[in-house]
Amino acid sequence: MLKIYDIDSSLVIESDLPTFNNTDDLVLIANNGTLMDSILYDSKWGIKGNSLERLRYFEFDNDSTNWGASEVTGTPTTINSIATYYDLEIIDATLVPAGFRIILENKGNITSLEGRIDVEINDNLVAFYHIDSIAAFSDKEIILDPSNIGYTPKIKDKLRFTVKTNEDINIYNDDFTMYIPNITKRGDVLINEIMYDVDDTQIEFIELYNNSDVDVQLSNWSIADELDLKNGRYNQITTNINLQPSEYAVIVCDEAIYNLVDESSNDKILFTKKKFSLNNSSDIINLYNENKELIDSVAYLDSWHEGYLSSTKNISLEKIRPSLDSKDGSNWKTCTDPNGSTILASNSYNKNTNSDNEISVSPNPFSPTSSSKPYALIEYRLPFDNALLDCDIFYPNGTLAINIAQSKFVSSSGTLSWNGRDENNIVLPIGPYVVMIEATDQNSGLSEVLKAVIVLAQ
Repeated sequence: MLKIYDIDSSLVIESDLPTFNNTDDLVLIANNGTLMDSILYDSKWGIKGNSLERLRYFEFDNDSTNWGASEVTGTPTTINSIATYYDLEIIDATLVPAGFRIILENKGNITSLEGRIDVEINDNLVAFYHIDSIAAFSDKEIILDPSNIGYTPKIKDKLRFTVKTNEDINIYNDDFTMYIPNITKRGDVLINEIMYDVDDTQIEFIELYNNSDVDVQLSNWSIADELDLKNGRYNQITTNINLQPSEYAVIVCDEAIYNLVDESSNDKILFTKKKFSLNNSSDIINLYNENKELIDSVAYLDSWHEGYLSSTKNISLEKIRPSLDSKDGSNWKTCTDPNGSTILASNSYNKNTNSDNEISVSPNPFSPTSSSKPYALIEYRLPFDNALLDCDIFYPNGTLAINIAQSKFVSSSGTLSWNGRDENNIVLPIGPYVVMIEATDQNSGLSEVLKAVIVLAQ
């Protein structure tokens, strides 16, 4: 069977079934001697080569009026191809000024029965609301007024909505959980790191940073990339979490994330309802709160990576300062962490250097023609939290070789890189050079000059 049908092997029960007759036969299903169901089928109900399927799941007529030939070869472990059914699913729940806005979708091919929506607050059942029938393949917006039950929404309250009807074919998509969020405004949560160019050993992700001074409840938030925006759609984040100030969260669509982060960070993983695939050259990422209000946006370019890289595969783009504007390309750099990313951790440009010196170079000496690492990383520490930085490379005689950074906005520590080339991309002669960093504090106007020798080798 597994060779014929693409089905989950865990759903297959192995049994020594007898051979069924091709003309007619009686099939019985029993549990510990108790008859559960039976069917006396007739080959005249169907066609050769196709299975017989039940038409109406909740009607137990076992005759030709409720059975027929499959429209395909067979549908083991899935909904019968000839079945008439309805399937209600709560696809969204948000808090709006009028109350709780519920989007209820009927995924089935017949009109649903009337039913109700149960409401649990902090795991206590408090009320239910009547719902009318919903036509096949359609959705309906329902507004539930919490004042009718004397409830005033409170931040962090957990609400669970469950749709209850008779004959719903799938009860596993009938509930939706949300948390009452803080009122968030643009900039409260920022996009902080992006992994978009990956192979089979890595996954795409979008890291978030709580830039506010209060907890933020990410409940029913969503993202949209450039393709989503062109099609006027959102990609809902189905996980709901609480994000404390300065904490990180990561948006993914692949469960392989569990192999990349420590188990203690699992509560900071956000899954999207649909898979996303970020473009390798450029893309737009928008982040929305539960009211579809834009919270942050970035239009990244692959050129934001360091020019010395021959490939950006499995290397993330990360912010130099998480709290600054995501749209500013000068605030994004190639991650310098050996793992290629700093997922759910402080960005590599925010980490202090391990050197006791205020400036260090690694590797030193280095070869600009090396096949493994044709560049040097210049790590620095400053006595300022908010500075403008210039970085120059000089020949031993004091002549300027190249300017690496000019009026660059930086924090107290960070990393620059040099590929051993001049402004015309020509490899400089082997020998010693001087790297000089001059930083000016934006608050006091004080300046700090740091110098180190860097050696080019063959």
